[in-house]
Parts: sequence; C-alpha cells; structure tokens
Amino acid sequence: MKKAILFFGLFFLSFNCLLANQENPVEYMNQIGQHYKEISKKTWEYTSALARDKNARVIDKKRTALLEEIKTSLNQVKKMKDYNGDASLRDTVAAFLQLNYDVLNEDYSKIADLEELAEQSYDMMEAYLTLQDLANEKLSGAGDRLNQVEKDFAKNNNITLIEAEDSKLTARLKKASKMWKYYNEIYLIFFKSYILEEQMLFALNQNDMNAAEQLRNSLAQSATSGLELLDEKESFEGDNTLVLTAKDILRFYKKEAEKDIVTVLDFHLKKEQFEKVNESFQKLGKKDQTQEAVDEYNKAVNDYNGSIENYNKVNEQLNKERSNQLDNWNKTSSKFTSKNVK
Repeated sequence: MKKAILFFGLFFLSFNCLLANQENPVEYMNQIGQHYKEISKKTWEYTSALARDKNARVIDKKRTALLEEIKTSLNQVKKMKDYNGDASLRDTVAAFLQLNYDVLNEDYSKIADLEELAEQSYDMMEAYLTLQDLANEKLSGAGDRLNQVEKDFAKNNNITLIEAEDSKLTARLKKASKMWKYYNEIYLIFFKSYILEEQMLFALNQNDMNAAEQLRNSLAQSATSGLELLDEKESFEGDNTLVLTAKDILRFYKKEAEKDIVTVLDFHLKKEQFEKVNESFQKLGKKDQTQEAVDEYNKAVNDYNGSIENYNKVNEQLNKERSNQLDNWNKTSSKFTSKNVK
C-alpha cells in the first residue's frame, strides 16, 4: 500500500531588480538571493524523491544534503553586514533559513518516528498527517514574512522588483504542496476503511466473532461515509483518478462488509457449532448416542459441510478482488503523485 508522503515545501521569491541611480542595494539583495538557488534545487530533488517513493536511504541522504546546504547558506548570510543600518532583510533571511533547518531536522525526526506507528491505527495516521501539515504551515508562514520584508526593503531603497511567480521551479513547488495536501485528504478517507478491514480480518483469524461483527458494522459505516465525502471532492487540476480509485476500493469494502463477510461469519459460526457438537458427541458412549444426539450431530455436520463451499468461494473472490483493488490504488497513487511532481 502506498503510504502517505511527507512534503516540506520551501518557497523562494525569485526577482529581477530595476534601480535608478543606485546599485549597492541591488547587489545586496542579489547577494542574499543567490543563497536560495541551490537550496531550491535540492528541495525539489528531495520532493521528487518522495513523490517517486524511493527507498528510505536515498530519501534520507537527500534530506541530509539539504540540511548541509541550508546550514552553509545560513552561516554565509549571518556573516553579511546590514545595509546602511537596516538589518531587516539579512535577519529575516537568516531566521527563514534557520526555521527551515529546524523543521527539516527536528520536526521531520518526530514525523519519521511516528511513520511506522501511523500504519497501526487511523488516529495515529491522522496525527502523522497533522504533524506534516503543521510543519508545512511553519514554513509557509516564514516564507510569507520573508516575502514581505523583501518587498519593504526594495520599496525603501527605490528598487522595483519583478517577481517571477510563474517561474518553473516556484510553480512546481507550489503545485507539489497543493497536491500533497489534496492527496493526504483522499488518503485519509481511504485509510480509515483500510485499517478497519485489516482489524476485521485479524479478528476473524483469531476466531473472535464478536469483534469481527462489530468491525464489520464499523467498516460498512466507514465505507459509506467515505463515499459521501469523496462525492464532494473535486478533481485535482482536472485529474480525478485518485478520487475514482478511492471510490472503487471503498465500494469493495462496503460490499464486503454488508454482504460477503456475512457468509464468512456464518461459516465460522457453523464451524464453531460443529466443533462443540462433535466434542460432546464423541464423549458419549454407544448407549448414550440417542437418535436425538445423532440427529443433532448430523445436522451440525451437514450445516458445516454446506458452508465450506460458499466460504471457500467467497473467500477466494475477496482475496482476489482485495489484491486487485489495493494494487490499483498503489499504481494510481504513484502515477498521480509522479505526474504532479515533475
């Protein structure tokens, strides 16, 4: 199953400066601005690696490289002098880089620790995704503050900024951030039913019929409400594949919970009943095996044998369809994320 993916977005203001009769403030801004370029590039490489679901070692290597790049830029910016007594731009850039470093280093560490636990329950997964959102909000807020300080500095020094908001890299980063938020919303709807089905199947394997029945009802409700939520979701820039695929697998969960698992539960109940009757019957001596006891035993045997064929048929069908649905979800998710982070 393709897991939810972490994204740390770094947004940088790309600009050209037009200035009459002054050059030093332009040089000053450009000198600070050059520290963003390599960080932007490495951030995009890191984001692309996450989108393509590469192995953890490769992804962590990119994160380590990005941390080193940020640290180097931060140290260089801190060494810069203020401009004519105005340290606002330098200090804001330094604070921005420091926050990026802290989020990538500390917040990411907490999120990474929670990643494996996130697969164990819906609440853990929700907490995992919430931590991601909070980390991104920190970076987004810092980026907005930096943007405003740059504009104020330019205005105070008679500099005209031509913001390259439509630059390829900036557009990619913004689209990626928007896409991950959209993806995680759909993923969480899917995951709620996914984990309930997993718990239901575990209860069946443990022969805990009461738990299995409760989880069956919960799964039916989750799948139904999930489909209603997905009906309200719009496509992502014209791409509706993720929503459609999520609907397909939730329809499977709904049908499984409302119909197919009833057959499976019936088999387990009849098996349990047969084992009880058989155990009691085998303890009877020949003289105690009355016609009533024999009839009860034969009925239990026939009921159990009759349920085996249906159980095997339904179970085989469920296993096949479940595998196909999860495979389709994984392929669609990978294609969707790769398409929108390129």
